[in-house]
Amino acid sequence: MAESSLEELSETWQQDEEETSTTATRPLNFLDAAHLHTVLHVTLEKLAVIGGMRVDPKVQADALTQSVGDEITRMIARQKQLEQLYEDKVSEQHQLRNKPNKHKLVENQEEINRVAEELRHSIQQLCRNLKDNPNVAENMAKVSSERQSLQTLLTRCMEELEAKQKLPSLLEFVQREERRDVEIKNTIEREHRTTAAVKQLKIDLRDEKAKHEDELRTRRKALLALTEQLKEMKTETGERFQYREVEVHAANECETRLESAGLEQMEAEVKLLQQKIAIEESVHEAAATYLKKLQVAGREDAASWAARIDTDVAAKEHDIDVLKQEHQRDLIKLKDVKERYEAEVLLREQRDEAERLAKEREAEDMQHKESMARAAVHIQAVWRGHTARKAVAGAGKGKDKKGGKTKKKK
Repeated sequence: MAESSLEELSETWQQDEEETSTTATRPLNFLDAAHLHTVLHVTLEKLAVIGGMRVDPKVQADALTQSVGDEITRMIARQKQLEQLYEDKVSEQHQLRNKPNKHKLVENQEEINRVAEELRHSIQQLCRNLKDNPNVAENMAKVSSERQSLQTLLTRCMEELEAKQKLPSLLEFVQREERRDVEIKNTIEREHRTTAAVKQLKIDLRDEKAKHEDELRTRRKALLALTEQLKEMKTETGERFQYREVEVHAANECETRLESAGLEQMEAEVKLLQQKIAIEESVHEAAATYLKKLQVAGREDAASWAARIDTDVAAKEHDIDVLKQEHQRDLIKLKDVKERYEAEVLLREQRDEAERLAKEREAEDMQHKESMARAAVHIQAVWRGHTARKAVAGAGKGKDKKGGKTKKKK
């Protein structure tokens, strides 16, 4: 929209410039030229009168400064109050951080932000007022310069009216001023766009800084956590390494001692085996000598036994025949003894059976006698009880009869 408005303004200015140039190129009539000449002459006289006036810059500066001095003083006092309040709130914040009530700390932080915003606004307003405070000397010099330029332009216009009844200098001045106004407007518009872009970039930069700070805080926390973890791992690894080193050293020494002991034992075993080998060799030699002697003796015995084998075989066959005959006799005796044994066993069983039957009869007799004795004892006891009860009953009746007779006598 700004670019389109600038384009429209530029087109309008070009059209006006064309119309003005067309009008200015035509000469004025005598009456218009005389009227303009008179107006310009009066204007030059008034400008000359104004230029002749002298105003003390100091007096004018004091008059202008007095109007803004009170406002600046009030703003400075307000700024001092805000600074003191900001210091008090910051001190209070340090005290509230050590207290458990976080709600007051949040309220204090909000109050600090509000005071900081007011302080920033007050500083901006103070700077703006100080910047807008007029410089009288420069303003007077600028007014004088502009007045002289205007007088020069008007003088040139009067000369052009007298000579040509045209105003090319005025036309050129107007066109130049219009172009300057358009350039100023374009510059202002570009400045507005640049300012908006700068503001947006500042916002983006602030957001990026906040994001970067958040990321840095996150990374710092992660770095601290990793650092602590690394310290713990280093400590644990160092302890494990020391323990492992001691353990390996002890195991190495133990293994060395065991190997030394095993080596000594093996050397002792080697010596013992060497001794055994020597003994075995000597024993082997003695055994070989002895076996050779036995072999010779065995050969001699074999020859002797070969000579005696026939005689011994015949003798053994005779002994076998004798043993067979004795075996037959023993079988006959065994059969006879077996028959007698069986008869003896049968007789003994019969005797045992007779004794068993006699014992059973004797036991039955004893049991019968015992039952008869118990029955007799029971009968006697019953009879004695009956006799005793009868005697007691008879004695009671006799006493009753005697008592009755006595009562009657009375």
